[in-house]
Amino acid sequence: MTKTKTNSERPFPLANDANGDPLKMPAEASAWRVRKMPPRAGRPKVLFDPETGRQLEVPLATTVHELAEIVGEPGRYRLEAIDREGRLIPDYVAFTQIFGEDGEDEAETMTSRGDVVSQMVQLLSHMVDANTRVMQAMASAFGTVHPQPHVVVEQPAATGPTPAAQMNMQDILTAVKGIAEMRAPRGPTNGAGSASAS
Repeated sequence: MTKTKTNSERPFPLANDANGDPLKMPAEASAWRVRKMPPRAGRPKVLFDPETGRQLEVPLATTVHELAEIVGEPGRYRLEAIDREGRLIPDYVAFTQIFGEDGEDEAETMTSRGDVVSQMVQLLSHMVDANTRVMQAMASAFGTVHPQPHVVVEQPAATGPTPAAQMNMQDILTAVKGIAEMRAPRGPTNGAGSASAS
């Protein structure tokens, strides 16, 4: 009975296609160029080596544990075979997944974070609704409030005091008495009351 080699016993532990089937690597392959797959749909993310500044490349014999230490974060990774000149070798693409310390991958972490954000948004929405209802209840307790119009009464332009306004009450009585005396009928006069020339 032939014993099947595990990934760690194979010369190229990461050489598995999207279905998990082993890839038969070509003789010209010399390394893997590493890309990080997005949690959902989208193009793979290019990774760079901080020491060289070039795109991240790892040896073909790299194990999943070594790759996890190199990339430093969980997620799905696309490994593209390249030759010694750094050119891609068509149709030789491997896929692997790195899990975090708690066994979750990046997609599950993103989903849990999205759930937390969604719950916070719902809580905020409930708080706004409750605050709106309280304000409406307070407004209805005071009844309908009508604004009072602001009436401005214009003062008539000053034309100066009239002669009657300048007179006091005593002057008015004196004037009325004088008019009454002028209009009163005069009685017959006697000789004693008239002056005679001598």
